[in-house]
Amino acid sequence: MAVNQDRWSPVKGENENKDKVVSIHGVGDCKPFKFEVVRQKDSETKQENLVIHAYYNNEDYGTIVSSISKLQNDIVKLQDIGVVLARQYYAELVQIIKKHFYELPLKRVKCIGNGVSEEELLKFVRHFKGYINENNKEVKDGCYNIEVSEFSREYENNMFRYGEREYREALRLFGYTKCNGTSFTHVVKLDDNKPVKCISFFAEKINSIEEE
Repeated sequence: MAVNQDRWSPVKGENENKDKVVSIHGVGDCKPFKFEVVRQKDSETKQENLVIHAYYNNEDYGTIVSSISKLQNDIVKLQDIGVVLARQYYAELVQIIKKHFYELPLKRVKCIGNGVSEEELLKFVRHFKGYINENNKEVKDGCYNIEVSEFSREYENNMFRYGEREYREALRLFGYTKCNGTSFTHVVKLDDNKPVKCISFFAEKINSIEEE
């Protein structure tokens, strides 16, 4: 398949970003689209992710997270946030990103493999702290327990930057939740004494977080 890289135009920034590709703009029938791509590098493990933020007619359409080795397959995940293109257009976008890889802005963060930084996760946890307080969740076995279906519903009713699974993984890896084995959930016996899968936030850790 021939790749027409002229469909996408890399745009460099100003001042300190004059050598950086700060955005990629669509040309022709792709003109309404714009992407901001940032290399996110873990300051400890040196692992990198690519964070791709999409816009359509200057409206924020959301973010996907990938890596340079997985980009060829992951790029179609843009469809999940409403960016629907012809398959060859995705391939051309990948080629532009690879071509200008070392010109992309590089952000060093302490993050995990799925790209959720501590800063982003803290925003997410603060949201659920508010949810816990608003719904008068009680502590059981040292945790605030939210049934998985309830947690998913609250996630879906709000706009967050990453996928639900990524946040669940981050909660576990950063020590916010109690989990069974290698899963991201914890089985708890709630009011009717029936075992239920929950997202179980450690109460001590949640209570120590200050409100914004």
